[in-house]
Amino acid sequence: MEEYLQSELDVPKSQITSLRNSQATRRMIIQEIQNFGQNPTIKFGDPILIYYAGHGGETSAPPGWDCEGSKTQMVIPYDCEAKVDGEIIHGIPDRTFGWLLKQLADKKGNNITVILDNCFSGSGTRAGKLTSEPSSRLHRGIRIASGFVNGGLKSHVLLAACSAGEYAREALSNLDIERVTYR
Repeated sequence: MEEYLQSELDVPKSQITSLRNSQATRRMIIQEIQNFGQNPTIKFGDPILIYYAGHGGETSAPPGWDCEGSKTQMVIPYDCEAKVDGEIIHGIPDRTFGWLLKQLADKKGNNITVILDNCFSGSGTRAGKLTSEPSSRLHRGIRIASGFVNGGLKSHVLLAACSAGEYAREALSNLDIERVTYR
């Protein structure tokens, strides 16, 4: 994606933030999304692209979460399930991702495109109604503003590799290769 942005769309390297492997920790993913909102070179209405290619997962939703069924989906960062200072690092739930995007859109406008190339990505930016702040450790490090109401897809466009309950797979052998464009 980074190469495509630079070679095909002429996006300067200085305007690209890339987190790979051990850099793509929960803290850094969240911090970099928040940094977009603080970046003075990004003007209100400028296009913002957030691309994630990695693992995704789902888990039981904490009590009180407004979810379809009893599961919540999440992005799985590099350090997921690692222990830091006695605390287990969790994935980034779809609701947290949605909240981050709402905060970004409030500051920079809704010209945001999110591409999630991971399993269970269809709800990857879900923003359900919250009646109170969840106490789940899934939200450790993120504080949701009281009264937050569903920002949903008003803040961004989501391109997902699959639906909320599906695995994302690469299986070119199942495709009619003559109908697929490659570079």
